[in-house]
Amino acid sequence: MSDEHPLAHVLAYAKEHLPKDKVNRFKPHYVYMISNASGQLLYVGMSSCMKTRMSEHKRSSPFWDNDCSVFFFETPTRRSALDYEKSAIQSLKPKFNKMHVNYEADQIA
Repeated sequence: MSDEHPLAHVLAYAKEHLPKDKVNRFKPHYVYMISNASGQLLYVGMSSCMKTRMSEHKRSSPFWDNDCSVFFFETPTRRSALDYEKSAIQSLKPKFNKMHVNYEADQIA
């Protein structure tokens, strides 16, 4: 029995035949939550590259300091990460998020 993922041939085909921006939809993405030292949720986001995204937050986010904690989990696709992100923002209402904060507007769009 092979250790290869059952859909590895699909990903290989996508990498060879689809534009790069399309292939990224099929690679794992991460949903992350950043909180301060007292546990207040500050931000929820998603990324395909956690290292790069955390570096961006450290450089430019007003909420980032040395006492921040980051919790993250992997999702199989970009679509699933976006769905988790939107749901978490709407239900947990992090202080610094600007996207997905108006549920009614999201339903109209």
